[in-house]
Amino acid sequence: MNNQFKMISIARALIAFSTLLILLLNNDATMFGIGNGVELFTNNFGKLNLFFLFGVEKIWLAKVIAVFILLTSIIGYLPRFTIIPQLWVHWSFINGSISIEGGDQVAYLVILFLTPIFLLDKRLNMWREISKNYSKFEMELIRFCLNLVKLQAMVIYFVASVGKYPVEQWLNGTSIYYWFIDPTFGLPDYLKTIVLPLLKNGWFIFAAGWSVLILELVLATGFIIKEKFKKYLFVGGVLLHFSIFLVHGLPNFMLSMIALLTVYLLVDFKKMESQI
Repeated sequence: MNNQFKMISIARALIAFSTLLILLLNNDATMFGIGNGVELFTNNFGKLNLFFLFGVEKIWLAKVIAVFILLTSIIGYLPRFTIIPQLWVHWSFINGSISIEGGDQVAYLVILFLTPIFLLDKRLNMWREISKNYSKFEMELIRFCLNLVKLQAMVIYFVASVGKYPVEQWLNGTSIYYWFIDPTFGLPDYLKTIVLPLLKNGWFIFAAGWSVLILELVLATGFIIKEKFKKYLFVGGVLLHFSIFLVHGLPNFMLSMIALLTVYLLVDFKKMESQI
């Protein structure tokens, strides 16, 4: 199987799985609020939202349809016919849920940019060998879509790093301390006995804070860095988001960002072109 297309399929499956987890592990009140949808979706465009297509009282039916679509996307059958429904699920969620975060928006944008690629996919299953009958125009379209994902990733990590510079707490390292002890988003109980003593060491919190800033800035270079370094950068990015998951939770954010990193750092269009 063409490894480059395999990476794209992995990214799509990870994003589908991230939203699937949200739908399965959260109740309707947490995701959509009591009575939510009546005020938000009164116009004709908003009525296209899957989660309120059958009315707020039948949101359970919309969730069943969404779960089916996401599971089908993960299994991979008929990828060109399931990509639009999957995009619909992600669009509906970020426009209908009251508890979205950055990972949900990243998930939607990645699937949006990958949609043309999967619309060209004639395989019965996206985990099978790719066909070798793409035209020159189709290959250029694939290149363009991949570059959109890569540009998105570059901007996210650049802004994530540079945007923290005006904040004094990030520059002196104390921001890590405040985030770790935050009662809502801070350390889970099972990590407190290990990490809290380290927070008393000024050098530790300074190094921890600046390691985040530097790693995010280095990740922003993934668009232009030499190919041989990208796999190491990928490992660094995965460890960053796994550590965020350990401290703050948000497994869907971790999965969405790993999916983004997969396309950003592991998909090489030149190799893809040579294998078709």
